[in-house]
Parts: sequence; C-alpha cells; structure tokens
Amino acid sequence: MRYFTQCCSYLIMIVLLSLAGHAKAQDVSPAAPIYLTINCTESGSLIQEVASGNSVTYQINPSIGWEIHTITYNGDDIFSQLQNNRYTTPPITANSVLSVVFAKSDAPIETPLIVGRWKLITNNGQIATHVTYNSDGTFRYTSVDEPDYEEQGSYKVENNKLYEMFSDEDEWVMAEIITLNSTILTLRDLDDDGVTYAGEPYSYQREDMTDINTPLSDNIKVYTSQKSIIIKGALPNTPIRVYSTFGQLVNNSNVTSDITSISLSQPGIYLVKIDNKTYKVGL
Repeated sequence: MRYFTQCCSYLIMIVLLSLAGHAKAQDVSPAAPIYLTINCTESGSLIQEVASGNSVTYQINPSIGWEIHTITYNGDDIFSQLQNNRYTTPPITANSVLSVVFAKSDAPIETPLIVGRWKLITNNGQIATHVTYNSDGTFRYTSVDEPDYEEQGSYKVENNKLYEMFSDEDEWVMAEIITLNSTILTLRDLDDDGVTYAGEPYSYQREDMTDINTPLSDNIKVYTSQKSIIIKGALPNTPIRVYSTFGQLVNNSNVTSDITSISLSQPGIYLVKIDNKTYKVGL
C-alpha cells in the first residue's frame, strides 16, 4: 500500500455496477465515441468509452485509514451527491472527467476487523507464525516451527495503531496498521515514540472465521436471505455493526425483535459484530 501523511490522490476501486462488477467499455453507436476520464491517482487515469446519453454508476471505496477528500465531475464539486460512496453521472453527451482525491482519515479503525486467527505471510524475523486476536481484547502467538512457543497478552486498537502488552511485560508495544480488511493485516512496528518505524512492514492472512450459518452462541444465529442479513435469537437492543471488506461501517443498529433483518443493496462479503463476536456472511 502507498502511504501518505497529507492529502493526496489515491488508487481506488472503481466498479461499473451495471456490468457485474467489471469496469469496461459499453456498447457504442457508430457515431463518434464519447469518453469518461476517471482521475484517481497522481500518475495516471482510467478512460472508459460510453454510449452517448448513458449514465454510469460508480461505487468509490477508500482503503482502510483513508476517506474521500474531494470528488468533482467536469470540475464541479459533487461531494453532496454521494449516496453511500456511490455516484451516478448525468447522461453523458460529451467527453467528461470524474476526479477523486483522498486524504488520511482521523477516524479510528474499528477493533472487530482484527478479531480472528492470522497466519504470517511475510517474514520479519518473528518466531511466531500465527496470532489470534480474541474479541475480549486478548491475543495469543504460536509457532508451527517451534511447537512449544506461545505468548499471550492484551491488545487494543486506537488511532489506526495496534497496541500489544505481553503477559510478562508492563508496557505497550506499538505497530502502525497499514492494511486491515477481511483477509489481510499489514503492520509496521514503531519505536516507543509512536512515530519512528522500527523495521519493515510484515503481513498476515486471515486463516479462519466463524463458518457461515454457524451459531454465534447457544441462542444467536446469523445468516443471509436474498439481499438481507438475518439475526435470530439476540436480545432486544443488542448493538449490531456490519462492515464491508474495505473496513467501512455500512450498518450501525440494534436488535429490534427475535428476528432482525438488515437489507444491503450490494452483494459481497460482510463482517457482522454482535454479542461481542465477529461473523462473516456472504450475500
């Protein structure tokens, strides 16, 4: 991941929703082609050919730790027109330009995304090959190479940093969270000042999650039906948080009845936090 400390352009996922997630040229008439230029990086752009008079819808998803700073269409500010980070162009009758600029977000990374078992995929000299972050704020390191190795402690996530305190220590060690989504966790250790890097980045891959449709507890079940996430058996007013695979909070609500339905417009994989557990479902 490219990392910036100031406002900048940033590579994003741009999806033509009407074409099953693939951004590509639409059919055009024999008339002169019309092009939509999408500026989303400092060093280049995407150019899409569209049929005259057509509108195009884009889902704009910043990476973890980033947010949309500005978005313009043909030079006009269209930030207020975004709906859940989605923008639909007016009918395109001439060459047009959609530009998106991102900035570092001050919003903290939510802890539920880190909950689970992770496998080391880039060696940074660690003995540990696996780490499990539990929903109660504890962690456990183990090693395939050294079966007797095990370390435990407590952790917390604040201001896009991971803090760990091992059971035989009384001070927090810090790492910057560079990437955190449903599959990848990339960290870079920090010195005691919390700013200076203390090594190269290293990454983990999520190894397991609760199986789809497995009960979260004796009474709670989470599953999907058509375009909805269904939560059954939870106590009224229990908080529910649903996250996209990009780490964005897409639903923040409470249980309303024995069966609570949360409708989502976009298919994909979602992480659901309820009753202090994280659950993965697919729509």
